[in-house]
Amino acid sequence: MADDATGALETGARFREAGLDARVSFDPGLAWSSGALVVDTETRHLPAEQARERVRAIATRAKQSGVAHIYKKTDSTLRGPIAAEFRALLGVWPELPLVYAPAYPALGRTVRNGELYVDGKPLSQTPFAADPLNPSRESSIAALLGATGAEVMPVRSSADLRAALCRGRVLVCDGEADADLEFVAAAVRDAPCIMAGTAAMASAWAASLSRGKRRVWKPPSAALTCLVVNGSLHPASREQLAISSIPMLAHSPAADPVALGTRLAGLIERSRWAALCASPPCTTDPLAVAAHVARAAAHAVRLAAPDCLMVFGGDTVFAIMRELAIGEAEPHTEILPGAAVSTIWGQGTARPMLLITKAGGFGGPDYLARIRGILERV
Repeated sequence: MADDATGALETGARFREAGLDARVSFDPGLAWSSGALVVDTETRHLPAEQARERVRAIATRAKQSGVAHIYKKTDSTLRGPIAAEFRALLGVWPELPLVYAPAYPALGRTVRNGELYVDGKPLSQTPFAADPLNPSRESSIAALLGATGAEVMPVRSSADLRAALCRGRVLVCDGEADADLEFVAAAVRDAPCIMAGTAAMASAWAASLSRGKRRVWKPPSAALTCLVVNGSLHPASREQLAISSIPMLAHSPAADPVALGTRLAGLIERSRWAALCASPPCTTDPLAVAAHVARAAAHAVRLAAPDCLMVFGGDTVFAIMRELAIGEAEPHTEILPGAAVSTIWGQGTARPMLLITKAGGFGGPDYLARIRGILERV
């Protein structure tokens, strides 16, 4: 379970790379059948009690379906009602401990002595603390999880983890390198538990389940046309788009989305690549902005039928999927760390289309340019 669309797609890609048969569903009510089902619960912005109830309902169905393993993917900067979601999982599986490894070393998210750092700074001192919709102001993971009502135990090593599995309810693991996450995965491989963490931890955990069987995906052809939609206000995504040289339209909540989508389609036809960039919402509801962006983007997709749709920001991804009537995606791989590649199809697409998604804060300034280079060289 992931609390937003980008997280679900990234986790699905990690599972598929590890050799698991994964699919991503944007419908929380979808029944589990076989393989690895990744559900976008869309709980990132819900009040705690609503999020707890939604996760509880999904987890109850999973338990009744006989799932062998459960993974709760959380945001790498601790956004969302994590404590409420953990409380729901612990209620459905009262007999199991919950092992939480929130590090993502490849993207600069590390955990030391139970505190989350981003590029060496405590989370509370980064731009994520000023997120307009879902700020992350608490660096201490134990403090964040106090609302679970369960004992929270810090774990500094895999040996400590193995010893704590029999006596703790919520075990928070330190991690400063990918090897630390692999040690966590090895420690819990044969231990009944609820596993939780970032997509990086999901990758190590899935690899331990599949016993090292990896899958390599190769796109059938180069992506010659692409619509890039930046729905994130994070400075990283805005800088990536600004230096990419991709023709860009600025989004305005006051614009006619059909007219905006028509202009985007025209840009794609002339320049092959085009971008739509959200502007600071000021007093406008960010989720309403995401829905408006989605209407313009979906109209452009219907008109221009690009080879690829690239979207930054989980709220915008989900809004576009809903606008295009797409209920699930087939995940493939990560084209760069944090950028998941999937295939989507539905009533709103003329043919199957590549979807590349990432959270707003991921990647350096040349991140978008590197993705374009990879897609055009295939």
